[in-house]
Amino acid sequence: MKKLLTLWVCLLMISRLSAANLPPGFAEVQVADGLDPTAMAELPDGRILFTEKKGLVRVIENGILLPDPFLSLDLDNYNERGLGGIAIDPGFQQNKFIYLFYTVKNANHNRVSRFTASGNYAVPGSERVLLDLDPMTGTIHNGGAMAFGPDGKLYISVGDGANADAAQPLTSLLGKVLRINPDGTIPEDNPFYTQATGKYRAIWARGFRNSFTFAIQPGSGRILANDVGSSEYEEVNEVHRGGNYGWPALEGNRTNQVVPEGYEDPAYAYDHTVGCSVIAAAFYNPDSIRFPASYTGKYFFGDYCQGYLKTLDLGSGQVELFATGVDRPVALLTARDGSLYYMARGGIGGGSELDNTSSDEGSIWRIFYTGNGAPLVSRQPADVLVSAGEPAAFEVQVTGVAPFQFQWQRGGADIPGATSARYELSQTFLADSGAAFRCLIQNTQGATTSQIAYLRVTADQRPVPVILSPMPGALYSGGDTIRFAGGATDPEAGILGDNDLTWRILFHHDTHTHPALEPVSGISGGVFLVPDFGEMSPNVWYRILLTATDPQGLSKTVYRDVFPRKADFVLQTAPSGLRIGVEGNQQVTPATITGVQGMTRSLTAPRAQLIGDTLYVFSAWSDGNTQPERVFQLTDAGGTFTAVYEKVIPGKGRGLKGEYFDGEENNPVFPGLPALTRVDTVVNFNWGQGSPDENRLGNDQFLVRWTGKVQPPLSGVYTFYTSTDDGVRLWVNGQLLVDAWYPQGETVHAGTISLEEGRRYDLKMEFYEEGGDAVAKLLWSSEQLPRMVIPRSQLFTPSSGGDGPVYISSATPNPMEEVLTAWIKSTQATQISLRLTDAAGRLVHVQELAANVGEQEVLLDVAALTPGVYFLLLYTRDGIADAIKLVRL
Repeated sequence: MKKLLTLWVCLLMISRLSAANLPPGFAEVQVADGLDPTAMAELPDGRILFTEKKGLVRVIENGILLPDPFLSLDLDNYNERGLGGIAIDPGFQQNKFIYLFYTVKNANHNRVSRFTASGNYAVPGSERVLLDLDPMTGTIHNGGAMAFGPDGKLYISVGDGANADAAQPLTSLLGKVLRINPDGTIPEDNPFYTQATGKYRAIWARGFRNSFTFAIQPGSGRILANDVGSSEYEEVNEVHRGGNYGWPALEGNRTNQVVPEGYEDPAYAYDHTVGCSVIAAAFYNPDSIRFPASYTGKYFFGDYCQGYLKTLDLGSGQVELFATGVDRPVALLTARDGSLYYMARGGIGGGSELDNTSSDEGSIWRIFYTGNGAPLVSRQPADVLVSAGEPAAFEVQVTGVAPFQFQWQRGGADIPGATSARYELSQTFLADSGAAFRCLIQNTQGATTSQIAYLRVTADQRPVPVILSPMPGALYSGGDTIRFAGGATDPEAGILGDNDLTWRILFHHDTHTHPALEPVSGISGGVFLVPDFGEMSPNVWYRILLTATDPQGLSKTVYRDVFPRKADFVLQTAPSGLRIGVEGNQQVTPATITGVQGMTRSLTAPRAQLIGDTLYVFSAWSDGNTQPERVFQLTDAGGTFTAVYEKVIPGKGRGLKGEYFDGEENNPVFPGLPALTRVDTVVNFNWGQGSPDENRLGNDQFLVRWTGKVQPPLSGVYTFYTSTDDGVRLWVNGQLLVDAWYPQGETVHAGTISLEEGRRYDLKMEFYEEGGDAVAKLLWSSEQLPRMVIPRSQLFTPSSGGDGPVYISSATPNPMEEVLTAWIKSTQATQISLRLTDAAGRLVHVQELAANVGEQEVLLDVAALTPGVYFLLLYTRDGIADAIKLVRL
């Protein structure tokens, strides 16, 4: 028992003495501790307002934490919910407005409100609600960062609320960055103002999982937003107007994934060998620059799990380590005076080492540059209270140029052997009470002395808390009520009262925790309702903690774990091997999922799935339910859920005829003859600032005309989308669906038309590149088809696949060997040309011949071809009549 108690005291001391390791010449001081911190902002006069998750707004003035809160909110503080964001109005000196992001009590959604300040207090009753966000599926992924841009608009980051499917649609504010006016109205120049309705016009960018922190660079207005990843990557995204940042389709940089419209790769991404939760955001562009010039303009960010701060240079993309040893960073602030503040959220007893989103041991630190490297005590030793016989420890944290020399003193006299940053008495006696300890620190640059810390030793023993309920081995299901009860005795005071007890409940998920019940005192027991939604992993449990504190101030904590009842359910599709979404995460069938009984689960069968060139369309669930989405509560019996799909036979298209032309500056008119003609299997190009063919076309002022036919696999109303930079026109079946023949950044245009299954419709798309980036993409969607690039199988070159009087019926062998045999079918005698090009469209072989009525064999010598992709093109007097893709190994 004594060993356990000793360990507990040591851990307590260590947890309260943690600061950062900084580069040479930098120092830091602790500004405040004992906090539950989430975000901070600076007022024009240098005061700092910061938020505590439990609903408090606090004030730091002249480096001192004021005792009274600026504001106290009654809110929902369950799990990751609470007070999460703060912003200061650019006109604060005149209007005194501040903005808060918090979770509304008993309402299951977050809110943005404006308050009016009067000195160091909010004006009572001054709250004005600006925006109520959408209801959340779970109690995590709130987001909450807010900042004003140079345009005077308020930008707000919103997490997906544990519903990954909400991050993309323009009918949800979740998983988005929003932009509103200071009075809550929506700017008409927002990117989706004409596409969305109501409050959804506030959407500025989408595709975020949980962008808890972001920063806007003074002057440039560039926005960098951190997005906390799921299982793969953490992202720092540069947020642009109308941008899409991929969630839930992908994390990190794209490889071969199908990406959503408007997708942008992150500015920087790292996998979970480097960290697990990107957090904290600040540009170093203060009014007074105090750091070395190399830091100016850099973006500072951190990782919550690994406890480091890094810098990102947007020009070079270089990332450098700045600080380590931060006790779970959550927020950064570049102050006007050139110093950098950070919030260390810390942890509490019973929490995991990797993550802890409930804390009363958070702190705020100020980093500044001294340049000389002399030692500076960044965290002073704290007074210690122990029971006689227990150990006691004192510790300092120091910044400056290492190595340091430490010498602890007691009562002004050196303690032999006490020459490290931490000094511990292995055993204390009553006679030690009142002893004064301090530390002398020196290095090659100078010397300093810590403040004095006092040891208090009491004859009293620590209290003994006991949890009476729940009993050991208790289990829970979603929706259950957990009853907790307990008490404590003290060797000296006897039975302790309810006011001496403090309860809290932690929800453990894998290697990290979320708060389930914030610390509550003054009760001997209570009830906790387990939600039936939220985290769906089976690797979860609740930890109930009871802390007892005696009249002398000695305390002790005990806990009891309550684990879940579990059950399995099975996902299947007919045919097997397709995907079903489970709370937005795609599972390939068959799959067995383990979950917590009583939890409400949601399944989504995608309306259509494209596997290779084969399209599968959702028909119904095996029990007859025809809705793709279904919700059920997991019971001990589990269950099997089978989604039935119908196979749609793909077309046999080979792509579109692409004619590439050299144009003239400021004259987007097609000249007479193309510089390059080839078959493009799909229209999905991003040439950047390059050229489709460096040998034949310039990087700018080129034009492309794609012609052929398109074949819908299903009947219905189709929406065709062009995504281009610059001009575009699109005709389908002779109807002009898109007409945007003017310079523009990458922009999506759309038009609709009703099409019949199996028929082929004329298609023509014209594109021109004026300058800068060059992008050209052609997509479609229907009620049954998700938006996708139109696949090769549904695109046909003019007169291809037997449509016209002459075509290639086959070409063998493929992959090619020494000789290629092409079979030509023709309904009339005509002169043709067989041309073999490489993947870049360069001509490598040509053969002129007369095609007779019927089928004839043509031999082509291809022995000299190098490995690669080739196209066999059949030309008539009217141009390309057919094309086949070939490979040489």
